[in-house]
Amino acid sequence: MSGPKYSNARIEEQRLRRLMKQIEENLEKERCKVLVSSIHSSQAELKRISASFSSLDCAEVLDMADKIIPDNSVSSMLRGQIKLAERLSAASVSANGNSAKLSQALREIENRVREFTNLMQVIKETKDGVIKECENGLNAMIYKQEDEQRRLSSIYASLNCDAIAEKAKELIPDNKEYSLFMEQIKRAWELSTYSAIHKGDTTVLMKSLADIESSVSEFAYLLSLIKETKVKVKHEGDKAFVDKKENNFKTREWTTESVVKSRVNARVQEIYQQLLEFLVARGAFEKTQSEIEKIVSNHQIDDQYKIELLSTRLSAAKVEANASAGFFERDSLRRECVILCSMLEKDAVNLPDSSDQLNAMLAKLQEELKQKTMAEYVADCMSEVMEDSGYNIVMQLN
Repeated sequence: MSGPKYSNARIEEQRLRRLMKQIEENLEKERCKVLVSSIHSSQAELKRISASFSSLDCAEVLDMADKIIPDNSVSSMLRGQIKLAERLSAASVSANGNSAKLSQALREIENRVREFTNLMQVIKETKDGVIKECENGLNAMIYKQEDEQRRLSSIYASLNCDAIAEKAKELIPDNKEYSLFMEQIKRAWELSTYSAIHKGDTTVLMKSLADIESSVSEFAYLLSLIKETKVKVKHEGDKAFVDKKENNFKTREWTTESVVKSRVNARVQEIYQQLLEFLVARGAFEKTQSEIEKIVSNHQIDDQYKIELLSTRLSAAKVEANASAGFFERDSLRRECVILCSMLEKDAVNLPDSSDQLNAMLAKLQEELKQKTMAEYVADCMSEVMEDSGYNIVMQLN
């Protein structure tokens, strides 16, 4: 086939081919334009979800959990979810290429948006679980402090402060010191009845824990002061008793049957005074008082024999005191070890028998208590810093 008709047909065919190609190119451009717009929208949604993720403040929650419930499984789960969210947040796709490549990129970004959206819900639930664990941990710490408060309250009750106060009023001459002592007793009673808060969010519970820790610490300090005053009152009472006996002894008239007055020999009086002070200090004078005074007042024996009798009693009392001193020392060391074990939540079993071993154990327990107290102090400081910085994690207890 040839001629003008064939040439015109070829020209028309070529023109139609060019038109079809142009139409396809235009369609491709439109498809790419729509795909790029969809990709940009999905990327914007991804950024919005990322911003919402950042606003959850998961890092602060985990920092709090590390202090209250370290090595917790829920916290570990949240950390894994956060890492995955960070990867999704940082993901990006290229918005260049033909429609096929753009379609693939759109599918990828839409899958990430769906995955990130689902993950956000899981993270919120896990975060709530961590907060709940923190609240439970804080409550457990508060209960522990309440146990210590009850132990101190038992000690306070055993001190019989009313009786101490009555004696102190008579024996402590300084009115200011007596008034201070009465204030200490009153404050100790108030602390023994202190009630901690167990309901509220983590901020409320952390405040409650700090308050009861402060209360228990002050209570323990006041008890130590009250014990010191009790010792002082006993010392003053013993001293007053000795002074009274000494004064009675010095002013007493020792009368013979012939009503001839004579003063006691100075050496007899000296040994009597030594024996008196020694027995009073050990709380054993009243048992032997009448026997000793019979020796001193017996006019039928001479002074030398009285000196020998009193000296023998003094020596025997000292031998008995030395024999029991070791027992009392070991008993005192054991009591201190038991108290420190209780404060460190350890079982006070298999305590050694010798004083040297008990002293070594006591030093070790004191060092452990020092380290524990230091760690609790650091934790308190960190809690205060968090609170002062304005961190407030709210979660109501069920």
